[in-house]
Amino acid sequence: MKITLTLCILIAVQTLLAQFTESQVREIIKNSSEKELVFHSSRFLQENFFHFADLATSRLLEISPENPNYNFRKGLILVSTKGKEEDIIKHFSKCTKKIQKNYDAYSKSEDAVPVDVFYYLGVALHRMEQLDSAIENYKKFISLSSSKSQLIVEAAIRISQCEVAKKNISSPTNFQPKNLGNILNSEFSESKAEISADGKKLFITSGRPWPDNSDDKSKDPFLYTFKKDVYSSFKDVNNQWTAPLKFSFSTPDLNECFSNVSIDERIITLNNDLAGVGDVFHTLFENNLFSNPKPSNITEVNTIERWESDFTESMDGKLRFFVSDRTTGKGKRDIYFSELTGANWSTPQNIASINSESDEISPFIGLDNKTLYFSSNGNESMGGFDIFVSHRDQSGEWSSPINLGYPLNSVADDYSFTQSANGQDNVFVSSRNGGNGKEDLYEISKSPVLIEKTAFLNGRIVSKNKKVIPENTYVLVKCLNCEDKSEKKLLARVSDGFFGMKLEKCREYELSYYYDNLSKNPFSEKFNTNCEQPFEEVNKKVLLDDDNRVIVPILAYEVTLTILDKMRSFPIKNAAVLINENNKNRSLTTDNNGQIQMKLSEDFIFGDELNLNIKVSKVGYESADKSISKKLEYNQSVFESISLLNLKQVDSISIYFASNEHIISEESKKILIRVVNKLKKNPKLQIQINSYADVTGSDEYNTYISKKRAVETSTILESLGVKPEQIYSLEGFGEVKISTESGKIGPDLSIFRRSDIIFFE
Repeated sequence: MKITLTLCILIAVQTLLAQFTESQVREIIKNSSEKELVFHSSRFLQENFFHFADLATSRLLEISPENPNYNFRKGLILVSTKGKEEDIIKHFSKCTKKIQKNYDAYSKSEDAVPVDVFYYLGVALHRMEQLDSAIENYKKFISLSSSKSQLIVEAAIRISQCEVAKKNISSPTNFQPKNLGNILNSEFSESKAEISADGKKLFITSGRPWPDNSDDKSKDPFLYTFKKDVYSSFKDVNNQWTAPLKFSFSTPDLNECFSNVSIDERIITLNNDLAGVGDVFHTLFENNLFSNPKPSNITEVNTIERWESDFTESMDGKLRFFVSDRTTGKGKRDIYFSELTGANWSTPQNIASINSESDEISPFIGLDNKTLYFSSNGNESMGGFDIFVSHRDQSGEWSSPINLGYPLNSVADDYSFTQSANGQDNVFVSSRNGGNGKEDLYEISKSPVLIEKTAFLNGRIVSKNKKVIPENTYVLVKCLNCEDKSEKKLLARVSDGFFGMKLEKCREYELSYYYDNLSKNPFSEKFNTNCEQPFEEVNKKVLLDDDNRVIVPILAYEVTLTILDKMRSFPIKNAAVLINENNKNRSLTTDNNGQIQMKLSEDFIFGDELNLNIKVSKVGYESADKSISKKLEYNQSVFESISLLNLKQVDSISIYFASNEHIISEESKKILIRVVNKLKKNPKLQIQINSYADVTGSDEYNTYISKKRAVETSTILESLGVKPEQIYSLEGFGEVKISTESGKIGPDLSIFRRSDIIFFE
């Protein structure tokens, strides 16, 4: 779209528009004629003040809803602000009948639109997966457009992307992205993500407003959106993400865009626009807070004239990647890479085998240091940015990129792929339809690429007093049979004590735990990594004792319960024990020694309060309840006993059933009335219903029919007036085992098809 402005108008726009407030613009629009509104809309669009342009254009559409010129403006604004595709298509569809090469945006009488409308309509249709219609509009744009148009190349790329989309959609992969929901995603944009190595923390860039609205005056003057800030979230005890918390270094008047975090969470790298040209910044965690971001001093990353962003490091700190638009690249934005050899970093090199003439962004290197995920909006994308993967071979060469396919990728922008060390947690950003905001966070449940030939140390230092971990707490790691036997110092994550690192396979390691630099004779342990498994996660957990300023092993606690007969003191086997352990239920059964042995979860540590509520039941005994409240000390075993009082049998009555029947006869009902009368006269009595079958059916059928007889007996008794609490138990035992002589069944089988009602006191 070509719009001609005089130098005076340009100067006026540049000096005045940036100073306008929304209320001032609304007042101008309110008092403007249609001709003046056209002028305001045009100058706002000329300088990319899309929000103000939208205010003026919306008023023009109120005046003339079908005007092609006004609808074109509205569609262009929606494209620029990532509006809904349905709305974009609606407005552009009203203005494709009359095309004007010499389009005059400032003329009120202009009733045509530029040929660009077909390109932008194609983009909207593309994002709606109306791929054939999108191709038709892209081709129409190319055929009608001037050969000098910068959009011709983009249209050709998008035609290729439509063909890729058709192919990928027709052959979907098994990866089903899931939106992470409105706890993490807002109605605004979440435009960057990185999950921690252990999968428990998530760092994001979000354009949401501050809760106190203190950033309201610092909105972006062009889009009138809030500036971006850095947030973090963690998984709670129920494995759910918590509401994001904003980092203190975020300011209301600058875009702080997250780029990378060190594995110990002591260095956060940012893309920062403080210098006017994009540079990589970093902030350090010192004295329990993050410093103000400063330009990174990483060698040969930041340049004076060019834009650098998306810096990331491998988990072992030996590889670095970043994005730059420097002139040594192949496209607009390319990925650069450098490697630590000895004590020196190599000069950053353009990764020519993965970079295209389009943009490549958001690199992320997997645990193996060979699997590189990134996004590209070139010919092999489905539309916008798609996530690709490339592998590094033994000679150091990166393979040709592979598109991760549909539906992980979409016809919208998909980028900022990140994963935990074990590949079980994978998060990325997408602007696909159906999200909460303009860009949302999504997850997939397994790694797109199998993680092999590596191991990961996933450790945690747990505070006995539930405090944050001291800043100077650390772990020394030494490989005892590696070529490099130097010790590596791992600082613990202060929020929860996590520490981790990449390990070599088939090696012996030693860990030594230091409360701080003054620690002497630290607790140490050794372990071996597996030689056979493709991937191994080594989990370690230790206890930080603040009182004694030491780190010690976590004790494994065990509870032993013994259930005894109260009168005769012998153990009761097969007793049902229901244990509520700090609001978690377990159902267990005593062994032949009347015992159950229960290991407590690793969540219980020295000094915790153990609360157990226990219910015990056994046929022929009174039920018993017991509560145990105990502080866990160095004694790892907790012993408790519970005695049950045997119920005294005082009488029994039986009723009988026809073969294969569970319905109670009228004669049997008369007998049950005697049971009811007896219970009414002696309300302290309880009954136990034991039902049986004869031996003519299968074991499964006999068990089934006997249980039906027990339930029916209980139902009739309750209908006749027996209180439910008087029925102590009911059970179907299946067939009655009887002796046989000379192959003949002995007595009449009808005596075994029965329910015994046993009275206890």
